[in-house]
Amino acid sequence: MRAALGTDFALVNAGSLRLDLRAGELTYGQLYEAFPFDEGLAVLSLRGEELLALLRVLSRETRGFAQVVGLRWDGREARTCAGEPLQPDRLYRVGTNEFVASGGDGARRVLRTLDPGRVVVREDVEARAAFLDWLRKAPPERLAEPCP
Repeated sequence: MRAALGTDFALVNAGSLRLDLRAGELTYGQLYEAFPFDEGLAVLSLRGEELLALLRVLSRETRGFAQVVGLRWDGREARTCAGEPLQPDRLYRVGTNEFVASGGDGARRVLRTLDPGRVVVREDVEARAAFLDWLRKAPPERLAEPCP
């Protein structure tokens, strides 16, 4: 999502990923099991404090744990891959799926306060296809990085 949308970070709700993908050959069947939803992507423009609020909402115990790229999220605080804390008032571009962008898994609590232009749904970019494209293009050493 991050690569396909050119965002600072990317995140999805815990329920978006349904299967751990093991190292080695990947089949289309495994890809569809891991990403069972045919949905577009979205770009959220969020201040650091709003991003933290969204991560907290998506990581409530009953919902699982938000999955992130470009961030290190421990359930309390988020830091960039370089170890820098998020700046509360800085505007970050965050890639996500349509489900989160439409308020799913409690995200509405945070997103309802945003101006409409700060949530842009991109139905021309599908989540599963974006992941597959990234897998095909990423150098092998990047595939194993914990914070790509």
